[in-house]
Amino acid sequence: MKELALYVHVPFCVRKCYYCDFLSFAEIPAEDRTVYFDAMMKEMGEAAAALPKQSNAQYEVTSIYFGGGTPSSVDPYQIARLLHQMQDYYRVSRDAEITLEVNPGTVTLPKLQEYYKLGINRLSIGAQSMMNHDLMHLGRAHSVADFYEAYRNARTAGFRNISVDVMMGLPGQTVGEHLESLRELAEFHPEHISAYSLTVEEGTPYYEIYGTGREAADNILGLSKLPLPEEEAERAMYHATVNFLVSMGYHRYEISNFAKNDAEPERYESRHNKVYWTRGDYLGFGIGASSMIANERFSNVRNLADYIEAQGDTKKLRKDVTKLDLKAQIEEYMFLGLRMAKGILPEAFEETFDVSLSDLYGEVIDALVSEGTLAWEDGALQLTAKGIDVSNRVLSYFLLEDEEAEETEEEDAAGEPKGKEQT
Repeated sequence: MKELALYVHVPFCVRKCYYCDFLSFAEIPAEDRTVYFDAMMKEMGEAAAALPKQSNAQYEVTSIYFGGGTPSSVDPYQIARLLHQMQDYYRVSRDAEITLEVNPGTVTLPKLQEYYKLGINRLSIGAQSMMNHDLMHLGRAHSVADFYEAYRNARTAGFRNISVDVMMGLPGQTVGEHLESLRELAEFHPEHISAYSLTVEEGTPYYEIYGTGREAADNILGLSKLPLPEEEAERAMYHATVNFLVSMGYHRYEISNFAKNDAEPERYESRHNKVYWTRGDYLGFGIGASSMIANERFSNVRNLADYIEAQGDTKKLRKDVTKLDLKAQIEEYMFLGLRMAKGILPEAFEETFDVSLSDLYGEVIDALVSEGTLAWEDGALQLTAKGIDVSNRVLSYFLLEDEEAEETEEEDAAGEPKGKEQT
């Protein structure tokens, strides 16, 4: 039985945050949301029927993730419908991790109790900051008090696996202010914390304000012209985050993700995200949702009207279908594997690709170890703290030339994998 993760995209929000480039919509009438969920129900059935044609594997669903948008902004009845549909069409493990993204201000105690009764066993709460002035500048639709209420109600409802998102590198933010946010958050003892840097994406109000620079321009949003922190300050925030959370009993298992220490080391690590980071198989439902089955990647249409019109027909829904060649698989394995704290084991690499890690990347690895951006720890290749600071540059060295991948494929076909060092 092979593991499968399911992602459900709920693209509806109370309002769009100023930095958000996710495929989401605010102020969509309830009747239009119902039409969208009706179409998604049909997609789930069609996708289940198509699975045997895409892979010979028998699948068991080990994680389900409701993301958005703001899934907690819709009627819980719609979440219930989708969950029941998945359980009808897919073999769902009895201990599957089922996560729902929640924004403070969109949930009440009765609503959270309803989620819990449905079998949702993990919440991901978007706090982003524990400072009201940060939340205002980000365009968030909640206050710090709203977070307090949502978190306490979640505990009262029975949730014992809660993740909280927090951002750093916010306009005008100092290292001290970020640490104060973390201290307030840590007092609640969430089982998981995702701490990531603000990115300014094209097509967002923030891009109109900051563009590609750090100084704010005049804007029609009425936001103060707070500059973004310099890169050095942002790096200091990240290292302070790691040091503080480790001191509070968390371990970093991926560049931006921290789980509470437990007798079971991986208990509170996000099972769903680890499917992505370890290149497992996953199916995404809803507008713009991405999937990967048996090294074939595809995504759904991004236009809401087109998605609804397709009525679950996967032939109409799926776009950008790409079968990953060996080169793409190896590169992705390195990029994702090095983001994880455990790093990459040479034995696992060779077992997966039938070629030695040292044969393929020996010179590159030696050079990066010598400069201190990579290191060997417990037999695994890992990013160092210095390497994390310049991770984009480090990972770029693991891009393969086409001829290298072709030679590896030929050797694999011949049954004599010898690889080739990258130059």
